Amino acid sequence: MFALEQGCGPCDNNNECVDCSTERCNDYELVKKNFHTCFADQRYYGEVIFAACRRGVETCFIEGDFKGGCGKCDPNSNCVDCKGLNCNTIDKYRETFFCYIGRYDEEYELLKLGNACEK
Repeated sequence: MFALEQGCGPCDNNNECVDCSTERCNDYELVKKNFHTCFADQRYYGEVIFAACRRGVETCFIEGDFKGGCGKCDPNSNCVDCKGLNCNTIDKYRETFFCYIGRYDEEYELLKLGNACEK
């Protein structure tokens, strides 16, 4: 399953689009050949949703056990970046060593954020 838009007809000169010409050709294999993909949601048992990344984006992130996608982490979240096709697995998140980093919010309240760091 993909977090992307599929349909019939030619692309509209958008480089985030790929044309194909055989019946039911706009499937995962077409996406894998033309885009970098990352896991987008791993919440459902046995069902994984993939995201096709924008051209030039080759990093993935995972935040918590479920939410992932293309690109880099928000530095203010418990999140892990990685490079590689579908590298943002739940195991990758669970195996990451996090450290608390103190920051202040707008009301000068101390926030404790867990950032990925080296052991």
